[in-house]
Amino acid sequence: MGEDGERIFKTMHIAIDARMYYIHGGHGRYLRELIKNLEQLDTANQYTIILKPEGAALYFPQNPNFKTVITKTHWYTLGEQLAFARLLNKLNADLAHFPHWNVPLLYRRPFVVTIHDLILRAYPHSAVSTRNPLLFWIKYLGFRIVLRHALTRAVHIITISNATREQIFESYPELLTQITVIQQAASPTVISTEPSEGGRVEKSTDNAKPNLLYIGTAYPHKNLPFLLHAFHQFGIRYGRTHQLILAGARSIFYDRLLATDNAKTLLESGDLLYLDGPDDATLETLYQNATAVICPALIEGFGLPALEAASRGVPVIASRIPAFVEVLGDTAAYFNPHDIESLIAALHAVCHPERVRLGGRVEGPHPSLISRSRQFSWRRTAEETIKIYRALND
Repeated sequence: MGEDGERIFKTMHIAIDARMYYIHGGHGRYLRELIKNLEQLDTANQYTIILKPEGAALYFPQNPNFKTVITKTHWYTLGEQLAFARLLNKLNADLAHFPHWNVPLLYRRPFVVTIHDLILRAYPHSAVSTRNPLLFWIKYLGFRIVLRHALTRAVHIITISNATREQIFESYPELLTQITVIQQAASPTVISTEPSEGGRVEKSTDNAKPNLLYIGTAYPHKNLPFLLHAFHQFGIRYGRTHQLILAGARSIFYDRLLATDNAKTLLESGDLLYLDGPDDATLETLYQNATAVICPALIEGFGLPALEAASRGVPVIASRIPAFVEVLGDTAAYFNPHDIESLIAALHAVCHPERVRLGGRVEGPHPSLISRSRQFSWRRTAEETIKIYRALND
């Protein structure tokens, strides 16, 4: 304690693995917002931010206690286990923070790890990979080993939701490491991290229908074939009153999805639009013009697109899974992600002709959604993270 009774903390050298800083999606957003707010809040500790060249081109420290180190080592590689581990050990940090489970097995100093989800553990099947099945199972075994190491060797585990914490408890009931839930938040605007030409349109259309929006990848757990089937049946049953927009980076999973019969039929009729890698301005326009955002996933760690939609007052139609219920509370229109009729009913409830007009929502932003989104704060995320750093420094 100081003379006035105020607690004095010994300064620390904290290394943050920010190699995913530049990527789209939850991990990149988490790193960008966490580091930005740590810079604003923590003027005592020394930070080393480890970036790939793509991230270093985007990040310029504003706090003199923050410095950068650049590595070309990619995640999920042998180099991560060897060269990256050597780099980390040379830094000799008091504490390292890994924002994902991919902690090098040879790193032996104290570390905190953030676990976003256990989706790969929940879907241990080669269908979620583009790799040869034998190679996939070899990589999957490596994943299981590295994940267990991260969970058991960490001095503290951060999860982004209670849903993820429960996934960990169910999968590793013997785990003794302390777990703290520190939730994410919606950003005021969608952050641009890569050069873009605004998003390539799979099939252009002059369709003036109000639209429903999905933002994200086409990985199997995202449940997009289910969504297309339900949307197609919704149009047959209640009229083709809306257009569905899928917005996400092109991948083999999107290629497979867009080659399905339902997708071909919807694309040809103009009822489906695919946007490849839309930039931040395009995403913002999509959010603002959407009748609703649809989140049909079977499992999630948090659900940032859902929360970002809510922060803009855009109605959310979401699968009733723990992560979405935790984030959205009673403000979403929920459905059973295994029941087509359940999703059709939710679509009908939100898209009833009396509630929508061409080009957008009649009722404007929904106050309850905006109020719900304000319960989450990136500043609070950083504050709670700093508390963990300090607690481990006692």
